Amino acid sequence: MRKRIYDVIEISLTTVGYGDIYPITTIGRIVTMVSSVLGIAIVALPAGIITAGYMHEIENVKKDLID
Repeated sequence: MRKRIYDVIEISLTTVGYGDIYPITTIGRIVTMVSSVLGIAIVALPAGIITAGYMHEIENVKKDLID
């Protein structure tokens, strides 16, 4: 069961784990899963916030040009 959770999170969700080096212990898999998910969150969350801000400004500029 633990191997399946690792496979779902590491290989399917983060596309990490297809390489030649991968953790074989339970603690190694846990550390790998946590660090991968946090790494994605650190990049994805700010990217979404910045993109939403840009889209908001683009809409404001379009409205100003139309008026």
